[in-house]
Amino acid sequence: MLNDSLLRKLTWKFITSNSFAFTFLRERYIKQLQEPHGGYITSSIWNSFRTNYVELIKDGIWLIGENSQRDFWRDNWLGVLILDFLGIPDFPATHLYARVFDFIRDGRWILNYRFLARFSDLCFRIGRIAISPVTDYLVWPHSREGSVSCKTTYSRMFHDIPQCPLATALWEAVFSAFQRHVSADTWGSFFSAALSLVWHSVYDANRLGIGCIRNCVDDLLILHRFGLSGRPGKAPVIRSVVWSPHAPGWIKVFAFEAELLADSFAINYAWNLGWHRIWLESDSSYVVQLLLIRSDQVTWRVRQAWQRCIHQISHMEFQVSHIFREGNQMADDLSKHALGLSSDSWWSSTPLFCSSLVGNDCMGRESFRFS
Repeated sequence: MLNDSLLRKLTWKFITSNSFAFTFLRERYIKQLQEPHGGYITSSIWNSFRTNYVELIKDGIWLIGENSQRDFWRDNWLGVLILDFLGIPDFPATHLYARVFDFIRDGRWILNYRFLARFSDLCFRIGRIAISPVTDYLVWPHSREGSVSCKTTYSRMFHDIPQCPLATALWEAVFSAFQRHVSADTWGSFFSAALSLVWHSVYDANRLGIGCIRNCVDDLLILHRFGLSGRPGKAPVIRSVVWSPHAPGWIKVFAFEAELLADSFAINYAWNLGWHRIWLESDSSYVVQLLLIRSDQVTWRVRQAWQRCIHQISHMEFQVSHIFREGNQMADDLSKHALGLSSDSWWSSTPLFCSSLVGNDCMGRESFRFS
């Protein structure tokens, strides 16, 4: 399995790397329709390499740019092939040909009104894909980073290995002692969980003499049962937090969820409204740091929207700053309210459910943070 994992990682680099060597090999051995060379090649790994190539292309998802050369109907850039989504048979599909960029103009989706009326669900999914001026690239949806690594590939293969009767019987005996049943399909998961439990128990035991307990009754009672005194943590630090209004001429946008997608949507709304002098305030120091260095190294599921965000703020007069959540209570209240909404909402004035918090901010009232 280790060799297979390494070979699959090498195949992924062959597909995605822009180095001179891999670019040369792709041009020599890959056909125009992205099918590997079908003839015989003197190589000990070519057969497995070709199989991995086909599987990775099939499993991968294309993150597209505004000049995307992907096949609109046959490439997986939506999370599902459009031909499969619409249930179009193979024969009529041979007459359908279009590139994704044929449906994009000035960074926006342009879809025929008849297509919109007939396939509203599909058009809604298409409209949610952010368009940015980047080159198409393939991501592997089974990892957070979107790339194939030996670790993630090995983990997926581990769950697919044939069941060993001896190992199954052994773990049945172990779990019968705890009056629990483990099936042949789940013994691998229990084995991983058991190793993880042992590892964390050893780690916690090693830290027992030097670490600090949480200042709570539960931890204190557990330690007393083992005859240990424990070491309480330091007293909390109390900070005064006050929200400050924006400077004249600036629009302050609050990222009311500490997540990348919420920030990118906030910037996109401001961009569409023609607000090009933006001060974004977030309680996520991670997001603030990404925006300060204009980094697009984020999880692949939000990468398209985030790349659009980076492109938009690079054409703005833009500032970003961090604020503690205690000083951002209005935005925090909006995020809680948004959990009950089924669609996007926009308020041109202060909503009633958070008007008191806005009043507190305007009057400069203090909030306190304990850490």
